[in-house]
Amino acid sequence: MGANIYARSCHPTADYRATLKQHFDVIPEELRSATQVNKWCADQTHGLITHVLDSVDSIDALLISAIYFKAQWDVQFDKDRTHDAPFHGFNGEEKVQMMSTKRKLDYVQTSSAQLVRLQYKDSGVTARIVLPQESGREAFLSALCDENLGSVDWNRHDDVVLELPRFKIESSHGLTGHLQGRGATAMFGPCGTVGTLGVEMNVSDVFQKVLDLTAVGLLFRFLFPTTSRKRRALLPLH
Repeated sequence: MGANIYARSCHPTADYRATLKQHFDVIPEELRSATQVNKWCADQTHGLITHVLDSVDSIDALLISAIYFKAQWDVQFDKDRTHDAPFHGFNGEEKVQMMSTKRKLDYVQTSSAQLVRLQYKDSGVTARIVLPQESGREAFLSALCDENLGSVDWNRHDDVVLELPRFKIESSHGLTGHLQGRGATAMFGPCGTVGTLGVEMNVSDVFQKVLDLTAVGLLFRFLFPTTSRKRRALLPLH
C-alpha cells in the first residue's frame, strides 16, 4: 500500500509534513503534471494502472492511495476443471471461462442469498461470494445488505459445488455521491485546513480505479485519488 500528496498552491506546515512522514511515510510533492501522477500510480501498482488523470489544471491538491494485493487461494481451483459455460448477467447470457470446485466450504444461507467464504493463503483476508436467491437486478441489489455483507455467523462447513467465472475488471467509479449519501459530508465543506495546509480547502471529488480474479487467486489493485481545491473555487460545489 502506498500513498502520496501532491500540492500546487497549498503549503503544508512543517509540523504537518513531519506527521505525514512519521505515520504514513508520505512526503508531499509539488503538483506539476498528470504524467507525474500517472507514473506514480504505475510504479505503485506494478504497471497495472497506468492512467488516472488527463489533466491537473483544475486541481490544487491531490491525495492518492494505492493498494496492491496479490494472494493465492488457500485451496486453489483446479485449472483443468475450468471450462466454457454460460453466465447469466443483467444483459443476458454469455459464454465465460468458468472455474469449478467441489469441496467443504464455509457456507451460510440467509433470507435473500447464499454465501460462501473463501480463504486466502497465508493471510487473514477472505473473499465472500454472494449469490441472490432470485435472479434480476432488484434481487441482486437487495442482496447487498447488512444481513449478507455485515457480521455473519459462519457456523456451517458444507460440501459445496462452487462455480465462479474468471473475470477482469478495469473501471473507474466516482465515490463522491456515495460518500455524501452515507453522511460523509464534512470533508466536502470547510475542513479547517489553514493550520495544516496553509490555506482553507475542501474535497471536490473522490474516485477509484479498480481487479483480476483467476483460478490461482486474486490480484487486487485500488486507487483512491481525492482532489481538493481552494474553497473559493468551489462555488457552487457539484
